Amino acid sequence: MRGTMLRSRQRVSFFLIFTIVLFAAAGTGDLRAENVFLKDGSIINGTIVTDEAASITVKKNDGALETINRDRILRILYTNLKMGKIHIQMRDGNNLEAYIVDEDQNTYTIRKELTSPEEQTIERTEVLFVSERNPSGLKGTADTTTVELSWYPPYNPVKHYLVYYREKSEEAFRPSLQSRGKSLTLKNLMSNTAYVIKVTAVDHSDDESTPSNILTVTTKNILPEKPEMIDVVKSDPGGDGKIAATLRWRPAADPDGSIKGYRIFRKLEGKYQKIADVNETTYTVMDLKPGRNTFGVSAVDDRDGESDITRTGTGILQFTAVVTGTYVQPVGRMSDLFKMGYGVTAVFTAENLFFVGFEPGIEAAYYRFTGAPQNVDGADRDIKEGRMAPILLRLGYGFEPFTGFSLSPYVAGGVSYNSITYTNHLLLKTMNSAFEPAFSAGVTVRYSPWVKWYLYGDCRAAAIVENSPLYSLALSLGAGIKF
Repeated sequence: MRGTMLRSRQRVSFFLIFTIVLFAAAGTGDLRAENVFLKDGSIINGTIVTDEAASITVKKNDGALETINRDRILRILYTNLKMGKIHIQMRDGNNLEAYIVDEDQNTYTIRKELTSPEEQTIERTEVLFVSERNPSGLKGTADTTTVELSWYPPYNPVKHYLVYYREKSEEAFRPSLQSRGKSLTLKNLMSNTAYVIKVTAVDHSDDESTPSNILTVTTKNILPEKPEMIDVVKSDPGGDGKIAATLRWRPAADPDGSIKGYRIFRKLEGKYQKIADVNETTYTVMDLKPGRNTFGVSAVDDRDGESDITRTGTGILQFTAVVTGTYVQPVGRMSDLFKMGYGVTAVFTAENLFFVGFEPGIEAAYYRFTGAPQNVDGADRDIKEGRMAPILLRLGYGFEPFTGFSLSPYVAGGVSYNSITYTNHLLLKTMNSAFEPAFSAGVTVRYSPWVKWYLYGDCRAAAIVENSPLYSLALSLGAGIKF
């Protein structure tokens, strides 16, 4: 029995000795210490690498080792220490600007100067609140060469703010910029560049706070210049009757990078649609359609920034026909004869006949006018009605200011068959008629939401050539078809 007890005591003793050695070994390992306060007021930041009874050895933030005797140490903090002054608002209405160097459940330990050993203890119950004196919430919106900054102010009054910034690749911040407000715009920056930014506050005693949060922001890419078109060359019809067009353009430039390629667009069903990505400065589009064929080329840089589209086009002969309802408003001498007119107008056009945009055509119309009752030309008779049937040759030039819309200014000339019906006091009707020269000038508007059909509008001024010409203004609305 006694032997058994002896062996048990030996095992317990061995276990205790092993445990003590284990804890002793652990005590000599790395202990993380954010701040070591010395009795002379100085503070050493780093990591404790050895902890002995008489001293500790600290690996400082710069990598150097320093051995410190324990009789020089005031305290060791294993938490982060805010190295800036704190605003302390007391419940009695007073306030303090100080450094909090230690705290527990009941008190704050503060210093008026961070590296001075003089300290003061304040009861937590006497404190209304504490707030940091540095700006916070720093945020920024980047453009290509600017960054708009804004931040939240601290609680205490501020004389001005200092904004520090540097490129991410740089070691040191550039000289600070001063702002009296809560915002600032950094200008003349490099595009496609990451910048590191911080803000501090300076009070009326010229004390500078610790920095705000560190902001990293990247300026935007400057888009490449759009390509400059050289020409569009149509091929002759092939054996299948199809026609191709070869686009050529000059190389585009990129202000802050390089061009990696080009995108080719074709206008289909009223919208520009991408049809190819190329690396060259030429591209051949197959199977041109009748009418106006519109293309676009944009440049793409090494950051996938895309330029505006350079638009160009070529034309394949296309015929159109349109029918409209027309309102005619007489002006000048013609308004003495007629109140108003209405009728129908038909226009047949050959688009792109000799070159892109050229639109020759023929116009035929029939209008009826109501007379303006009066004793005209001293013959004791009134005008009952008038009729016009002009046939004009038209020359126009079409272009597209917006997607789906085309405008075509034009002039037209030809002949008009005109007749006027009179009535006298006996209600007897007489009629005068003649073929007379006619001219007009105006502009058409066409909206093409469909492949073949389109909406059509026409506004023009017209003249019938007589000894005293007859003038009118006309408005037409209708629809047309392409074939």
